[in-house]
Order: sequence, then C-alpha cells, then structure tokens
Amino acid sequence: MRCRARNKQTASLTFISVNDPYGFPANSETIHVASMGQVSVSANVMQATSRVRSMSVANRRCLYHNERPALGMHTYNEQNCVGECHLNHSVQYCNCSPYFYPTRDSIKSCDVIGYMCLAAFNEVFNYVKPAENNPYFDNSTLGMVCNCMSDCSSIDYSFEIYTTDYGSKDNFSKGNNVFIDVHFKQPTIVMYRRDIVFGWLELMVSLGGLAGLFLGCSMLSGVELLYFFTIRLFFVWSDARCRDKPQRRKAKKGAYLTPPTNKNTVLNESHAYLI
Repeated sequence: MRCRARNKQTASLTFISVNDPYGFPANSETIHVASMGQVSVSANVMQATSRVRSMSVANRRCLYHNERPALGMHTYNEQNCVGECHLNHSVQYCNCSPYFYPTRDSIKSCDVIGYMCLAAFNEVFNYVKPAENNPYFDNSTLGMVCNCMSDCSSIDYSFEIYTTDYGSKDNFSKGNNVFIDVHFKQPTIVMYRRDIVFGWLELMVSLGGLAGLFLGCSMLSGVELLYFFTIRLFFVWSDARCRDKPQRRKAKKGAYLTPPTNKNTVLNESHAYLI
C-alpha cells in the first residue's frame, strides 16, 4: 500500500491518495489545512491459482504482472493500462500530455493551449467504449477504446476519510498543519481465489457420477470393458490360432497322400486312353 499526501498552499488543501505501490493513483480526496484526518483503509486481495495461468489469455481474460508493460512500467496493472490509454488519447487529440502522467522524451507536456484542447475533448476522455461492437454502447459517439484486461492477481484498496476541524487552534491555523492518521479499518482482509470452475478433471468426475447413477457402472467397469475388448480379445484370438495350426497341417498332408475315391472318374479316364 502507498499513501500520498500533497499540500497545495495556494488552495490550502491536502490531497490524499491510497493505491497499489505499482499502480497509477486513480482517485484522491482532499483535506483542508488546520484539520485532522482519519484515513480508514480496506483491502481486497485476488489471488489466481496455477491452473489459471495454463489457460490462454483469450479464455481467462486477465493478465499477470509480467505479461505486458503499461505506462512505462515493466509490470502490468489495470490502472496503469487505463492511464496509458488516457495518455495516448491526449496525444492523439491534443498532441501533449498532462503534467501528472509519466511521459517519454518525444511527448511534450501540455501548456495553456494544450489544457484548453483537453477541456474541449473532455467528453471523449470520459466515455470509454468497448473494443468490439456492443449493442449496449453507442458506436457513433466519440470515445476511448482502451482494451485493458483485469489483473489475474491484484490488491484493491478503498479508503474513507473522516476530518475534524481544528481551525480555532493557533498552532494549527498559523502553520497550515494537517495531521493524518492512516490505519486499516479491519484487522483482517478478504482474499478471493481465481480458479477454473470446470476443467478436465471435473468433467471426468461428472461423467463418472452420471454413469454410476444411471448405468450402474464405475471406473472399474470401464477398466474391465477395456480389458475384455483389447487384451482378453487378443489372447482368445491367439489361442484359437494356435489350436487351428495342427489341424490345418494334417488336412494339408492328407490331401497329398489320399488317392482319389471316385472310381467312375478313373474308369472313364482309362477308357478314354484306350479309345
């Protein structure tokens, strides 16, 4: 967790942002000077199992931190991807970048004219369109197409600020001091697990349960069927072949030794020779 506090003397405000250490700050809250703030932080952890990583990106629809860089950082983060999308569209429409985005040398920071251009295209930056044609979104309206996938494993922080005014105290009002107490709201956090709900193992278990329920068979029955139709059938065929070989040999031998028994045929043939 990273907590930022920035004091702006001209407006007498302090901006507080709580976010991931490697993520771009998406939102912030303000505290007036000469006050005390109680910042209660809550966190939700999403942890992906090893089976999720074995799936393709198109099927799991999330990215790990080392699969794609975003916003100039080597690790991927959904907030950084959204920030990079805003940066690219700012350069596309106004050829400059706001000062709070990390930029490259080829991109200049916005001046007064650049900020006027950003204000003119404010509706474009506030409308995020889906990557594909979606009937629930208006394709004719200009907007940003970010195509940012969620994080497979992430930590999301949310915070609440309670302020107490100490403006009547001289030591607070003159020094423009702000006292901030940052703490977790609960001693524990909620951890979610991202896993494959129905894989090959669950499919085999489901088919086996249905077969056992309706057909009365089990895994052992399947092994027996496999045995009888493969190994057992081969042995039966081999045994029958071995028993049939001696009979074939005797039949073939007797065909050469046994004289013809048809006398009519012999007499006719002899008579033919005499004629």
